[in-house]
This record gives sequence, C-alpha cells and structure tokens, in this order.
Amino acid sequence: MSESDTVDRPWYREGSHSYEPEVMVENITAISTRVAPSFLRVGQIELFARRARCNEHSEALNELEAIVKHLIEREYSGEIDTSTPLDEQVVTLA
Repeated sequence: MSESDTVDRPWYREGSHSYEPEVMVENITAISTRVAPSFLRVGQIELFARRARCNEHSEALNELEAIVKHLIEREYSGEIDTSTPLDEQVVTLA
C-alpha cells in the first residue's frame, strides 16, 4: 500500500439501492495480484443479485440470469448439466 498516493472512487451511501454510485470516496492506492483461473468474483454475482432483488431496472433479473449461466458454462460445465432448468443448475451450483 502506498503511504502517499490516493485515488477517488465512486461508491454508494449506506443503505443505498441506487443503480449508480452516489458519492466519491478517497482510498489509499495499492497494487495487488489476483491468482485465479476465473475473472468472475463472488462480488460480481452479489452485485447483480442485489440489482435483481431490488428490481433496480427492467433487465436486472435477466442480467443476473445471464451472468450465472456464464459462470456455470465457463467454470462448471463438467459438473453441472446445462440442459436442465436454470433453477436446478443453481441448486447444484450452491
């Protein structure tokens, strides 16, 4: 972590249901390395789930379904039968 460099990042107010970030927060900069076979992160799924749960826009549920399908096809195609209904795939994923 840097002892002097900072960056302003868009963020949400506590309890926000906004689709877009509402405030800028100052963060100390750092360099990190991610070692993982996938670029998908749990937080990405959580973000799409939050949008769908709050019905933030008309495509929110479709976007959540699309990212979950992508996750299953990319990372779990050998373990999860993608010909079954999506709700069954999600149960297997969990």
